[in-house]
Amino acid sequence: MSSATASSGYSNLFTPFPNLKGISPGVEKPKVEKGTLEKLLEIYEEVKMEYKFSRCSSWGWDVESTKIYGVEDNKLKSLLSEIDYCEKDISNLVATAQTWDLDENESKAFGAYVGSLITILTERNEAKGKRTIIKIDENRLDYLGYFCRKFDIVKFGVNNGNHVFVCARDGNELYVERSEGDDFAPYAGAYGGHVGEIRTDTVNGHGFAWLAGLHGYVGEISIGSHGRNAKPK
Repeated sequence: MSSATASSGYSNLFTPFPNLKGISPGVEKPKVEKGTLEKLLEIYEEVKMEYKFSRCSSWGWDVESTKIYGVEDNKLKSLLSEIDYCEKDISNLVATAQTWDLDENESKAFGAYVGSLITILTERNEAKGKRTIIKIDENRLDYLGYFCRKFDIVKFGVNNGNHVFVCARDGNELYVERSEGDDFAPYAGAYGGHVGEIRTDTVNGHGFAWLAGLHGYVGEISIGSHGRNAKPK
């Protein structure tokens, strides 16, 4: 082999990817659009410290509702203004969080965030003349829907969480097929609130709809059957 031939051969050998066409070096790959669930998780990370509460031992109606509604109105609605989320996105968010290890304050913060998402979506859909039906197959989170200001219909399959939809204010229907946790919808529709109905087929926890409608209104509380462990407070 002549030196010229050798030189040419080595040159071709070390040409990077000589047979690949249509790829220009130094061109960035197109960015992948984030999914709705990822966006909702990112927003939660941004606002969760503002939802945290200084008191764990009391629901503190005035203090905690003022804090939650303030974050909702002053920051969260702005952050969500460009995100077109739906009921399924909320269900997926709740399903994603089922394995999280949360303390009481963190549970309240996430629960309040979900309640705010439901409120904002319900208001958006009302403006369009649409219903808002949230379906959650199974829940183990405490304080889910904490101080939810507005909802249409929320349906649970099995709820094992405690203090779920505490102080939910205005809505049409809260339904759980089987309620295993304690305090499902306590104080719902209370203190000027208005809730159409709170229903369950079976309850095994304590305090189902405890003091719901106090100084407010709940049209109907329906308990299909009491489980073995169900006791009124």
